[in-house]
Amino acid sequence: MRLSQGGIALFSILLSCGLTVRAEQPMSLFDLSLEELLQVEVTSTSSVIVTQKDTAASVTVAQPNRWERLGSRNLGELLATFPSTSISPGFGANRLLAVRGYLTSSSSSGNAILLDGIPLSTLRESHAISSIDSYALTGLSQVEMVRGPGSALHGADAFHSVISLTTAEISDETDSQFWLDVGSENYRSAAFTAGQNSEKQGLMGHLHYSKIGDQQLTYHYLYPDLSDSGKGVRSGEQETINGQIKYRLNHGDIETQLNAYWFQVDSNQLPGADNSAGIIHSQDKDWSNYQSQTGITKLTSRWNYSSRHQFQLNGYYWLKQDEFQIDSEPLAVFNFFTSIAEQRQESHWGIELTGYFFHGDQNYLTYGYQYRHAGLDNFSSQTEFADGSYEQIIRPESGYDLDTHSLLLDGKFQFEQWPWQLSYGIRLDEYENFGLQASPRLSLLWPLAEQHRVSLNLSRAFRKPNVFELFGSPVFQGNPTLKPETLSTLELAYQQTRHNWLFNAVAFYNKWQNAIRSTIIDSSDLAFGFDNNGEQKSYGLELETKGRWPDTELNLTASYIRSQNVSNQESYDAFPRWQFQIDTSHQLSEKWSLLALARYHYRTKHSEGTVLQQGSERSTHYLRVDLSSQWQYSESLTYQASIANLLDRKNFLPGFFGLAKSMPDNGRHLKLHLRWTF
Repeated sequence: MRLSQGGIALFSILLSCGLTVRAEQPMSLFDLSLEELLQVEVTSTSSVIVTQKDTAASVTVAQPNRWERLGSRNLGELLATFPSTSISPGFGANRLLAVRGYLTSSSSSGNAILLDGIPLSTLRESHAISSIDSYALTGLSQVEMVRGPGSALHGADAFHSVISLTTAEISDETDSQFWLDVGSENYRSAAFTAGQNSEKQGLMGHLHYSKIGDQQLTYHYLYPDLSDSGKGVRSGEQETINGQIKYRLNHGDIETQLNAYWFQVDSNQLPGADNSAGIIHSQDKDWSNYQSQTGITKLTSRWNYSSRHQFQLNGYYWLKQDEFQIDSEPLAVFNFFTSIAEQRQESHWGIELTGYFFHGDQNYLTYGYQYRHAGLDNFSSQTEFADGSYEQIIRPESGYDLDTHSLLLDGKFQFEQWPWQLSYGIRLDEYENFGLQASPRLSLLWPLAEQHRVSLNLSRAFRKPNVFELFGSPVFQGNPTLKPETLSTLELAYQQTRHNWLFNAVAFYNKWQNAIRSTIIDSSDLAFGFDNNGEQKSYGLELETKGRWPDTELNLTASYIRSQNVSNQESYDAFPRWQFQIDTSHQLSEKWSLLALARYHYRTKHSEGTVLQQGSERSTHYLRVDLSSQWQYSESLTYQASIANLLDRKNFLPGFFGLAKSMPDNGRHLKLHLRWTF
């Protein structure tokens, strides 16, 4: 892949901007106390910016100092360190994501991704996880994950979680910055940010390129009787290009900002065909490729009408083109395909008008209207069969579109006579094909004492059937009569905070109705389909503790999670039942710090099965140790060296399609990092 003409033009613009603005400076290791860390601003849990201390939602926040110290090469590697989260290589895509259980081949659906508030979920998949690694960490100032439904704020695709990505803002406090990374697995990455800023206007841009080469990932497959069948090696190569430009104009009480983004990812030799059809066709040739290009524009205008009233108008448009290709060994028994190539294009645009009313020190009320249009503009596929014949078709869902009208109410109220704090909200979505859907939420936060608090959270979410489930594929039969899924969640949380110590405990229970799952339509013809197959549930306990001293930091998370189909008592045992992670950082000297991280997962199955077979029943233990050292040579120059999977352990991540040992994790690899501020 070569750098496009648009990327060269962007780079030239950045050079001409003058080197006075950069992305937000990552904080030093021990700059903030725990009390100050809890004042970190969160954008994904309410319609206004609140601090992490004031939100009742279960949210994890990471900033550049965090992912740099962890040595994360991309967004997927960072999310793998978040609590109650499983992220693995995906079939024909970059990633498979599951949060708080329910790991299946479609578990990524219902995990919303927002970029500066722009919803990025596709019509066909109800998520944007397939291309999640295209959003480079160097262009971000914050990553947030809300564990649990967020439909009351963000709509149907925020069913299981919300991942909010915030890019760096134009600021007087920033400088230009340059990043350079190299490492094993033929890894290299470079990024550059620059711009100009004044009282009335500002301009900044960011350009990023990275590539991970041949990772030599070994996949083990099963015979239909679940015995070992052999293995195949995939390179898992990945190349990404990012570009961002932001322009801000202030005119009195009105601030307007125009943003433009470009994201491109090209992944080769991902997991390929499998034996899900009850026959073995997972040999060395069975692998897949995935590539996507996404262009986004956003216009925001904010009017400070008075000290208590504000209004904001947002408009966005994005176009995504992606291509999926799979190659398979031909089968002698059937005239099965040897390759499939799909080309897709989706366009989305929306308008949002929001009013803000602030009353008292902590109380606010927001109200708004949103209109969203999504269209699957083109969808074609080409199939080559074992006998040499070809089939090229325009898929019937090509041209499918969906309009959504939404009303949003969100607020917070602090009682005068009691210390209780009430957060509330409801979203009404009128879908063209699914009628009116209501998504309410209610949170009650109660400070027991100065250092203790308890919160109770209730919420309801829904997810409409996506295009894949409605229309199907050459293997799956679509079902246009599917009903939307609904998810009711109850959370009880306790937090204790001291000057240098923080403890969080969250117990949750999910009840999932009308869950959309794959099923067998006609077993003799190996025809699959989708149906609303009853009630699901999950429950669990999440623990988190942080300690911070003058030269040492300690972070510990643990979770126990169970999820199952109540109707047939099927458990989703490929999701880690137990997850533990501990990392500690130590300031060895004024300029030198060291971080060590250990991550352990236990699950009772290697992988989830398909509609024709059960997954592997073998339990598995995942253990990985990472080590990272950072050297602050000067205020403007930072070096870092990271070793991931220090013990070079053969770890496997949760998967599906009856893989014998599931998805392989990377072996030991090294990363060298340089950051120069000027």
